[in-house]
Amino acid sequence: MGKLELIYEETLECPICHNKTLLVTDYIYDSGITGKLLLSSSSCSTCGYKVASESPVEVNEEKIIEIKVNNEDDLGTLVYRSGFAMIRIPELGLEDFPGGSSPGEITTIEGILERLIENLKDFGDVSKLEQAMRGDIKFTIIIEDPYGLSFAIKKNITQS
Repeated sequence: MGKLELIYEETLECPICHNKTLLVTDYIYDSGITGKLLLSSSSCSTCGYKVASESPVEVNEEKIIEIKVNNEDDLGTLVYRSGFAMIRIPELGLEDFPGGSSPGEITTIEGILERLIENLKDFGDVSKLEQAMRGDIKFTIIIEDPYGLSFAIKKNITQS
């Protein structure tokens, strides 16, 4: 289990309701795997406004992770995608870029596909993603992390 250290806590004015009920906290989290991260959280007890972010305190070398998905068992590969990492699936022509304040996520290959289907279903055909999720087609997930924080746990993975 990683170590969590509170480094800042203050109650400030909320940018939404303008009451002084916005609790702002910053922690340093050392997971032992990804290195130290700054975890920031703000939450207003009056209006419910919430925002959270993560940023690396320590920067590693860029990491590229290639996961070959050959069958349904590979969909269970555990993945930590940092908030700075891009995901590409070349066989499906997909690229998923991190947003401005993307949180990191711990998920599986199946979870990544489910999120992509949910996000893209209103914009076009997701049948190839659905086939991939059933294990009907082979594909490669490439995670490109400029800070080297992402990782995957399973056989058949190349991390450079």
